[in-house]
Amino acid sequence: MSTPDSNVKSEKKKSKTINLVIGAIQSPTAVGICITMVFLFITSSFYKVRDQNEEERFANSSFRNRLYEAVEWFDLKSMDMRFKMRGEIPASDKVGLLTIDDRSIEEIGRWPWSREKIAFVIDEMMKYGVRSIGFDIVFAEKQVDQTFETLTRLEKVAGLLPTELQKAFDQEKSKGQPDQILAQMLTKYKDHLVLGAFNDDSAQSLNPYQDYCRNEAFLRANASKFIRIDNTTFVVNDLADPFVELEFDKVFSIIFSFIEKISTETALKELFKKQNVAALNEREANQLKFYVEQKQMEYCTNWLTKDDHYFDQLKKVYEELFANSKDLKGMPLDKAVPKFKKMVKPSPIVQQQRWTINTDQMQAAAQYTGSFNAEQDSDGTIRRASMFFRTGNRFGLSFIPSIALQTYLISTGYRADIEIDVDPKHPEQKIITQFKIVDPKVNPEKIVRNIPVDEQGRMKINYAGGRNMYPYIPARELFNGKETMTVSQAEWFPEHKVGTLRKSSQQRRISEGPRVYLWRDSHWCLRSSGHPLR
Repeated sequence: MSTPDSNVKSEKKKSKTINLVIGAIQSPTAVGICITMVFLFITSSFYKVRDQNEEERFANSSFRNRLYEAVEWFDLKSMDMRFKMRGEIPASDKVGLLTIDDRSIEEIGRWPWSREKIAFVIDEMMKYGVRSIGFDIVFAEKQVDQTFETLTRLEKVAGLLPTELQKAFDQEKSKGQPDQILAQMLTKYKDHLVLGAFNDDSAQSLNPYQDYCRNEAFLRANASKFIRIDNTTFVVNDLADPFVELEFDKVFSIIFSFIEKISTETALKELFKKQNVAALNEREANQLKFYVEQKQMEYCTNWLTKDDHYFDQLKKVYEELFANSKDLKGMPLDKAVPKFKKMVKPSPIVQQQRWTINTDQMQAAAQYTGSFNAEQDSDGTIRRASMFFRTGNRFGLSFIPSIALQTYLISTGYRADIEIDVDPKHPEQKIITQFKIVDPKVNPEKIVRNIPVDEQGRMKINYAGGRNMYPYIPARELFNGKETMTVSQAEWFPEHKVGTLRKSSQQRRISEGPRVYLWRDSHWCLRSSGHPLR
């Protein structure tokens, strides 16, 4: 039985122990350890999430993800501050912007300009030695030649015309139409031109294995019109694709043909109230094409799931398909399908769904096409540029270079070699393991540089400064008939030291010089400033 004295001693001992613990916790060493542990947790969480593919990141809304977003915001703002502290840097005069601006539209005519004028602009630039031109515009629709259309309607109304009048009609109609004139110019200079394209950034989230479905849906839509398998300047090699040898088109040609049939019948009955496709006008025909392509793309989200209504009907076709895989050969379908799904790892490049490209006539005339999509960070600022995009996962069918990369490659004669492989840190996903620029004109081939991209294939933009840091020429200057033209470019002041916080020092410098001097061996982007892309 404890005595009052022993109880008092025990309480004093406990109190002393508690005071020692509190003192230890309040000590600078303990506080420093706690702060260090917090920062270690934040840092490890940040890098763990950052190393994930973006699609994987979005699929996991954990506390680490929210913490990552908060830290990323501070990182982005610190990047902005570092740019301001660095100050402006001199920009190359070998890269410039030819803009269809308001003054050009006032002088030359309203936008969109006739494609004869665009062809003239290309010819003028190439005549003076421009090395490459990238188009930050899309020729997505045919241009109606009013003269041709009027003569054609008159012929239909008048019926049989007198011989001389018919000759006159034929002579006028045979004159080059705007689209034909531009297409001829694109063919003439196809080794120096890159057409533009953009996507709607509305890809549905797919399971990694469903990329094989997206490949075939994209091919049936418009992939083959602007992704050229003979584009030897841009090579993407996925070393971690275990089923590259399988011919998935044998399955999807059956499925997509059936979807096209059902979708067409449904659209004619419910949307257009027409008996057959021949009764549709041009606008309705385009709507039908989009509707069918959308249904085929949507099917990919159900492929090989419980909602795939075509699987049971095509079991024999699937058995023949999987028999060509060394990993699936001889396995029953109920075993082969789960293994197939599990073996396909997510791609590091975010999936895109639908692309707006140029008319068939323009795409057939051109050799190169690049995307001019701009991507904003979470705060709405553009700090990074994707070097390439994808819809699917097959080389020659799915990968689209950025317009900046493709224009650079044809300007220099270099080749971009990109490799995708299993991530050694996270073996459940793939990463870009190599992004190098190679000069194939020398033997042996020489590595020019390695491109520093993140896990999504994006490169940080090293901004030179504010507006007009690069040469800027209004398109109207090409129509003035002079051998000189006016160039606008910001003035760079070297006396402002790097690292000092200051207001922008740029001033607009307007100079005039010979066209041949300004254009020769330079790389230009042709864009419409503040006007519809089409």
